Amino acid sequence: MKHIYLIKEITKKVYRELSRILAPEGNLYFSVPVGKQRTHFNAPRVHSLKTIIDYFKDLDLIELSGVTNSGNFIENIDIDVLEKSNNAYGLFWFKKKDVKRND
Repeated sequence: MKHIYLIKEITKKVYRELSRILAPEGNLYFSVPVGKQRTHFNAPRVHSLKTIIDYFKDLDLIELSGVTNSGNFIENIDIDVLEKSNNAYGLFWFKKKDVKRND
């Protein structure tokens, strides 16, 4: 799913579906271009970090790392560094909460 060339609402549904089908306590490792939100012709959509976090709001964000404009990998990166980037990648680790049932 590196490149999803879909309109925003469909993209949102795809990301929410990933969240829905993830097993309880399952991990989702997800990378996507981040920075100022925009769409380029014939290229992947660039998302704001806040948008990605909102798309996966039913999951816990365990870790956020990133690759900066200059190509440097930074583990546990500050969200503002990526938000201000032009050509960065966000590397997200989300975890689904354990859903307890009362049977």
